[in-house]
Amino acid sequence: MTWTKTKTAIVVGMVLVAGLIPFLVKQIKAHRASRWEVRDPSVDLLRKTTPQVRIVPTKFQSSRWENDHGRMLGIAQPAKIVVAAAYGMWAWRSVFEAPLPPGRFDVIANLPQNSAEALRQEVKKQFGVVAHRETRESDVLLLRIKNPAAGGLKPASPSSRPGTKHESGAYSWTSRPFNEVVGMLGFYFEKPIIDQTGFTGLYDYQLKVDWKHHNADTLKQDLLDQLGLELVPGRQPIEVLVVEKAPSTIDGESARPQAPILWRFKCVVGIAPVLTGRFHRRPPAALASVSSCSASGSERPPRCQHQG
Repeated sequence: MTWTKTKTAIVVGMVLVAGLIPFLVKQIKAHRASRWEVRDPSVDLLRKTTPQVRIVPTKFQSSRWENDHGRMLGIAQPAKIVVAAAYGMWAWRSVFEAPLPPGRFDVIANLPQNSAEALRQEVKKQFGVVAHRETRESDVLLLRIKNPAAGGLKPASPSSRPGTKHESGAYSWTSRPFNEVVGMLGFYFEKPIIDQTGFTGLYDYQLKVDWKHHNADTLKQDLLDQLGLELVPGRQPIEVLVVEKAPSTIDGESARPQAPILWRFKCVVGIAPVLTGRFHRRPPAALASVSSCSASGSERPPRCQHQG
């Protein structure tokens, strides 16, 4: 009898340890993978971080965003920006017909290929939305060159390292595409910005703004004085991103939540006596009990009916 109990305890211990190891390994990997969550990320960090796709609640106040050839890393971003980025569209050029979660998120999608597609799947999983593009008549702001001699915008130097900074009321870009300025303006004015400057390639530029006392008129004046650009109101049909609630089924079948790990362990414990031969007189009942636990797809799996 004593040996039987000892053998049972050994088997149970081995089964529990075997079940815990994958869980612990997963936690360690998650901790290592979270090293990209920093207050001031860079393109170098985006390139060196282990390839992954994640959306997690942020612990930071200031927002940042880095792009690198289809890979992206954002800090303290609202859900609407994460969704729009996954579909390659600006948030201010998107129409949200489904609710999004409140708060801000850190996001990374830096796979060798198809990062945006993977991020779209993660958005669907976490936010419950999908999106498509369509053309709609909209109010817009036309961005044009008015003073080419302003001097605040220059082609990037070959020695410039890609990067962005925001400090002391100044935005600085080095070796970055001009559409990042377009994005910033659209985010502030919350209207589609139609870029008619013709700027292509990479640029070095800086825009100083008094954010404590700024308004739409002062920002337009700063844009004209420093970069020689103007914003003109207009209305025209444009392509927008329409965000809507995702279907509630996957491949025609309702999604089935996995049982929490502790409940899985309870079921494992239930089968351990069977493995040791303790219930050799009635293994079908014991096995049926364990099977009913592991096969349950309900939100709270039923307790194992087998009683030792």
